[in-house]
Amino acid sequence: MFTVLIGKVYQMKHEYLIGFRQALLRDIVDIYNYADINEFPKGVVCMEIHNCNLNIHYTASKEIWEQLSQMYTEMPYWIGFVEGIPHWYGTSGKQISASVEPSGLQLYAELPQEEWEKWLSNFKSRASIIMGYEVGEPEEGFDFLGFWDDSDYAKEE
Repeated sequence: MFTVLIGKVYQMKHEYLIGFRQALLRDIVDIYNYADINEFPKGVVCMEIHNCNLNIHYTASKEIWEQLSQMYTEMPYWIGFVEGIPHWYGTSGKQISASVEPSGLQLYAELPQEEWEKWLSNFKSRASIIMGYEVGEPEEGFDFLGFWDDSDYAKEE
């Protein structure tokens, strides 16, 4: 009798999980059946992944990085440094993080496009004041100014 009871519980749990998985897949398929984000059911938010490198070079002075760190805390949706990495949002699947890379300050985000553009524009404006030059993406023609010296690389060769 005990084996039969365990078998029934397992079967019920298994059927529940299958039902849950089918409902979840049905919801995902329903979302992707919409050709236009404006047709999504009310309450459905479409997240997009964004990667952005800015012309803020890792060789910036300690004072500049301290000012940028202060600016981070003043940006909307700031949640703090997580293992030394600045983070914003962190709820409802939304997130932004920053890291210092050889290619510049890198921002990674999972946000709806319009919200990302607004946040990034605010970030660039504030950072431009600190840096003393217009902050933007090197891929779009914004140069690294004031810190990067190409002659350092020529000496290594």
